[in-house]
Amino acid sequence: MRHLSARVGSAALLLWAVVALAGGQVTARPDEKLGVQQSASETAASPAAGSARGLVVRTLIDRSLHSTPVRLLGISRGQVMYAEIDDPPGTLVRRVEVSSLLAIVAAPEDVKLKPGRSPLLVGEPNSPPPVRVVMTDGQVVIGRVVEDAAGRENNGAKEGSDLLLEVLALGAGPVTIKLDQIARVETIFDANLSQPRVAAGVARDLSAGKDDAVVLVNGDLIRGFVESVGAEVVVALKPDEPAARYPLARVERVLIANPVTTASGPCVWLSDGSVIGLSAGAAGVADFFAAGARLGGSLHVKPAEVIGVAFEAQSLVPLSACKAVEYHASSDRSWTRAPRVVQGDAPLGAADIEIPGPMTVEWALPTRAMRLAGTVRLARSTKRWGDCVLVLEDVAPGMPVKRLFNQRLTADAPSASFDVAISPGGRADHRLRLTLESGENGPILDRVVLVRPIVVIDAGQ
Repeated sequence: MRHLSARVGSAALLLWAVVALAGGQVTARPDEKLGVQQSASETAASPAAGSARGLVVRTLIDRSLHSTPVRLLGISRGQVMYAEIDDPPGTLVRRVEVSSLLAIVAAPEDVKLKPGRSPLLVGEPNSPPPVRVVMTDGQVVIGRVVEDAAGRENNGAKEGSDLLLEVLALGAGPVTIKLDQIARVETIFDANLSQPRVAAGVARDLSAGKDDAVVLVNGDLIRGFVESVGAEVVVALKPDEPAARYPLARVERVLIANPVTTASGPCVWLSDGSVIGLSAGAAGVADFFAAGARLGGSLHVKPAEVIGVAFEAQSLVPLSACKAVEYHASSDRSWTRAPRVVQGDAPLGAADIEIPGPMTVEWALPTRAMRLAGTVRLARSTKRWGDCVLVLEDVAPGMPVKRLFNQRLTADAPSASFDVAISPGGRADHRLRLTLESGENGPILDRVVLVRPIVVIDAGQ
């Protein structure tokens, strides 16, 4: 329950995550790495499996962080069914146990925001616009507010405390979202689901405050305590004054200063930007893509709409979600820009990180971090003349520095993948140190991008 007098924290969203390796090489056949079973009664050309050539291509990531591109058939009763990329029609269906996998992801070039066509995105005259709701545990749902009192009562939604939403990805029937679960609500004014932009001055004001905040479409910023979000947004400005009411159609976004919560269990990322947490036993049901959701209801999507699956969200953390606690320019430069998290449509919340020039950066690693994996490449604008050396090190107070990775990047070798073990011990003060050193052509064109870097943690301790 949210109480005005007990509110602490700030409106922050940790896009928890899980992430994908980009550009990883397949080091062995799936039956060697993934413990594959083959079915003699079902083939990739059978009616149950469909044609292998018409299936979506996804990458399976196992617990050793080996990545294997496959043509995905489905997920059913604890097994992933697939065909190899080069399998002809009629090939036996291959299977791998879900328990041996961490994630399934789409390749970076296949990740594009594709809004679903739905009546929920078609505005009715004088009705509230659809909304995107970002929750404190990283879930993101897109839908339309249920206005009628009967609908609220039938779904147990409490007046003034719960948001009742018809959700695009969850089939028939609305779901109830408590205000305590919400980090941000954004109104959607076009069918492309584009994210609203906030003026720079308003963005600075938002980041500086610790209260709830409402940004109106005209740029006005209102601070207070958000009492409810629905067809109207109700905000208590002062404890002894009547609350202010703003029609949702006049609101650009609502930020609620709830504390961030930790994600766990299975979760899917969809091509419309939705992030849906599933029930604990989702991988064991007959059809994973129709499994029950933690918010209520069940998934209502096609496999092609799923760009990422995390089977254990608590085991994977994107490096972009870790805090960059220190950065400075290399010794031959007096100043540098900060590392930049590249926002986009990365599945599993794993954003790329741009390193703008020769510099040293240190990130605070999660407790019980075990491995780090990803890809580094020259920025596209520098691929012709870029020449630099990237070094990754594991550092902790009182411990010798451990070099994890050392790679020169040039026009002839513009990218490299890394998969390295982090020192054991479960220390809370471990840091990852990245050093980018300039090469023969000088520092001007030495910009690199870390593509979908992830940290695997031991969530069982």
